[in-house]
Amino acid sequence: MKSIVFLCDDAREVGGVQRVLATLAHEFSRRGYHVVILSLAERAAGGFDYGNAEIGALFTESRLHRFLQRPALGNLHLRGRRLFRLRSIAYRRAQTKLRNLVDRLRPDAIIVFDTLMAEIATEAHLKDSKIIVQFHNSFASIADGRVISALRRVSGRASAFLALTEEDAEQFDRAGVARATAMPNPVSFYPAAVPDVEDRERRVVAIGRLHPQKDFTMLVEAWATAERPAGWHLDIYGEGFERSAIQDAIERHQLTHSVTLHSPSREVEALLSRAAIFALSSRYEGLCMVALEALACGLPIVSTRSGPGTTQLVENCGLLSEIGDVHGFAANLTRLMNEPELRRMFSTAGRMKARQYDVDETVTRWQRLIYDLPYAC
Repeated sequence: MKSIVFLCDDAREVGGVQRVLATLAHEFSRRGYHVVILSLAERAAGGFDYGNAEIGALFTESRLHRFLQRPALGNLHLRGRRLFRLRSIAYRRAQTKLRNLVDRLRPDAIIVFDTLMAEIATEAHLKDSKIIVQFHNSFASIADGRVISALRRVSGRASAFLALTEEDAEQFDRAGVARATAMPNPVSFYPAAVPDVEDRERRVVAIGRLHPQKDFTMLVEAWATAERPAGWHLDIYGEGFERSAIQDAIERHQLTHSVTLHSPSREVEALLSRAAIFALSSRYEGLCMVALEALACGLPIVSTRSGPGTTQLVENCGLLSEIGDVHGFAANLTRLMNEPELRRMFSTAGRMKARQYDVDETVTRWQRLIYDLPYAC
């Protein structure tokens, strides 16, 4: 039987990478593949629906797996050779488990969505295996030279290294990452019909981790500055350690009547189909999954220029401002809220653009890539 193995940090999180993973898992399963998804560590059930996929982990939640992620462990303050030896043991155990799985399944490909998991896989000496590493952010998001060094190492041993856009692939190639090419995310849904602009609620929606990357505090500041027609509301959905800082910003600007900070929702399609505008205030993005879903639902987008993928999605389907530009973002919100015909034009263009990321076509591209690739080194 045909099979695919996906490796990621944590399949049980609710994020863009996991949404891509669920979309691909369903489509590969529909095409007759046995799909296996391995996280680094076993955690409580949750996250997206992966259909018939077999879900597993290289480690149960334990001290040992944390050695793979941190230079020190809690209060033990281990250093030097003892720490190096424990990390080596953890790596070897993870590699042995992965090697046994590959020997049993003989998968058509091993697709890796995490840099650490890529290091484990490419150093595991997996026999006759095609290892594909996909980096789910923009090249510009990499602030640490150690990440580029790690990507150079793993790409040299992998069958292919995939960025999300052609521009990012070219930048990775210039930085010495081997076998770099592009593969976009697939759109996870495409409604047959969407409400007209006049039938939508006067809501601006933002969805994502409450993390500095998403810069929701800037979004709140822009909302405070924007010239808002009566009845408009901003809804932010997400979870993360910046929740209190974002809520403080809402209260500081006296916006509790027009801004609500919600917990994450799995009803993304319904939220986007009711709203009027999607806001993407990020400092960096790869090919933002929820922005792509917003286009599919006919939402115009107000966004920062947070990467080649963002520009690729938003051009002619929304308005762009520079990263961190509160007044520019506010001006674009003001314009879209006050111009329904512009929203209608962007809505139509966005629906057409989202079709370019059709899941069926994208997975066919994956299949062709897998067939043509050499085995990993």
